[in-house]
Amino acid sequence: MTAGAVCSIAGVAMSPAASAHHLMDGAMPGSLLEGFLSGIAHPFIGPDHFLFLLTTAMLLAFRPLRQQWLSVAALAIGILVGVLAAVAGFALPLADPLSVLTLIGVGAAALSSRDVGPRPMATMVGAAALFHGTALAGAIVGSEPTPMTAYLLGLSISAGAVVLGGGLLVRALATGFDAGFPGRTRRWTGIAAIAVGNLMLLLKIGGS
Repeated sequence: MTAGAVCSIAGVAMSPAASAHHLMDGAMPGSLLEGFLSGIAHPFIGPDHFLFLLTTAMLLAFRPLRQQWLSVAALAIGILVGVLAAVAGFALPLADPLSVLTLIGVGAAALSSRDVGPRPMATMVGAAALFHGTALAGAIVGSEPTPMTAYLLGLSISAGAVVLGGGLLVRALATGFDAGFPGRTRRWTGIAAIAVGNLMLLLKIGGS
């Protein structure tokens, strides 16, 4: 990933449209379908959220499937609790910059050679997902129950699909490449996560 690409991604993330986390041109989802589509799309709108999920997928890619499902379950629960807490008025303080910090954290974990057990991994993923859930709640706070429920369903499906699908894709590609492919993929994903995370933090600090 070039420096120009990193700057472009971070610039999009800091634009008003991306910061508002709205898919429907800034409008609140008003139906079941709109809520579901908004939930499906939101992990892809902000590079901090998408790269967090993608880097988590790289961390889990070559672990047993049971361990992957454990972390994905923790991820879904963390995101849902974060969204529901924000909807109920208990938003975590500084959730937006802290979600960026979790991106830097998983990037560092991707670069580390230290192995983490399945339960600590699931705990870390779930805790980090809380901040992403709170940040992603901006698209649905104040909505009616039906689109809100559909949003939560779409968000859970989309986030889980990125983590599990990304891991399965890397495993499939690894069979057709040399033995160093998994390590290189994880390493470059970690570098991209740290680079984008740090750039977004600088832009947030500069814009505050």
